[in-house]
Amino acid sequence: MNYLLKNAKLYDPYRRVVETGDFYIVDGKIQRQTEVEPDQTIDCSGKILAPGFIDSHCHLRDPGQEYKEDIVSGSKSGAKGGYVVLAAMPNTKPVCDSPEIVRYQIEKAEREGFCRVIPYAAASLNEAGEQIAPLAELFAAGARHVTDDGLPVKTAGLMREVMTEAYKSKMIVSDHCEDKSLTQGGIMNEGEVSRELNVKAVPSVAEDVNVARNILLSEYLDIPTHISHVSTAKSVELVREARAKGLKITAEVCPHHFTLTDECLRTRDANYRMYPPLRTEADRRACIEGLRDGSIQMIGTDHAPHHESEKADFETAMNGIVGLETAFPLAYKILVEEEGMDLMDVLDKFTAGPAAFLDLSQEGLIDGAAADLVLIDLEEEYEFKAEEMLSKSRNTPFDGWKFKAKILMTWWNGRVSYAGI
Repeated sequence: MNYLLKNAKLYDPYRRVVETGDFYIVDGKIQRQTEVEPDQTIDCSGKILAPGFIDSHCHLRDPGQEYKEDIVSGSKSGAKGGYVVLAAMPNTKPVCDSPEIVRYQIEKAEREGFCRVIPYAAASLNEAGEQIAPLAELFAAGARHVTDDGLPVKTAGLMREVMTEAYKSKMIVSDHCEDKSLTQGGIMNEGEVSRELNVKAVPSVAEDVNVARNILLSEYLDIPTHISHVSTAKSVELVREARAKGLKITAEVCPHHFTLTDECLRTRDANYRMYPPLRTEADRRACIEGLRDGSIQMIGTDHAPHHESEKADFETAMNGIVGLETAFPLAYKILVEEEGMDLMDVLDKFTAGPAAFLDLSQEGLIDGAAADLVLIDLEEEYEFKAEEMLSKSRNTPFDGWKFKAKILMTWWNGRVSYAGI
């Protein structure tokens, strides 16, 4: 179908342009003017039209754990959150360490999905941290970046080998930064709250040590690297200093880490259990400042679906929350409404920032570009309800929160992938 989007206020972070006017979608492409009669006209008065969002970090559980999520349900949830591209972590079952799994994920998304799915290749076979995965073959199959996410790249020696091999295919290694010798099965941030609850805890330095390791390797090898889900003030500081020196470091932060703190775990609600864990207020503030000053280039959801039975007990629960449908509303609430960040800068963290990292040919909202779009209502407040999510899982701490920034429609390659109006 062809569409006329009337009176839209366009925010284009790729060009740093704000415009108001009429926009057409013709044969899957954006047009400012056309002789083609639209099949549908949508009045966008008072609404924001922006490029579709790109998630640099999510878990789709497919193949192997489809009872939690699959590519169809995950991409449908993504489309409801405004996403057109999802970069999927490789800790599936089996692990995404073979060309067959890469092709399976890409082809299933193209055939049945509601977003483009870009698989990450595993850094090591079976994410065991022993033998490097066949990265050139995985790149040829369609994987674009490398990680053992869910686990850190096990040693500095393996990280050096993976970075060097990945660089040959222009792939970047993204690391879940954690020194396992320091975490010892901890379930939340080490500090006052963990001591009061008397549970095993994760010191923030366990993240910082590996962030420093990877930055030093990147500098020594002159090879880019990416820091996943930054959660500590020291990690933000290390990334900021590295980038100030001109090092090829990128980083992402998740909405829960700039929204919540370990104080939430006093409720012993396992929906506040995630990894990296929620940290202190000082860490939360540091994540916000890293986004504000550009040290952090993107917001990744770390969407991590789990069945309700896996979240039933606080101390034995699996870590992670679903996040595709709350990421932008949280960013608008915390970063724009509360912190006063510019809307364009926040949208950049969902679009141009991750697009550059993933080496995507997104062009913004210009004539002839693919119609990957999201229509957003910033005015009307609504209540977020977990029961209305399109994910198969409901593990969110944000049930009942009041938000603005409601996603009304998403277009992927010109077709409506989500319609909430």
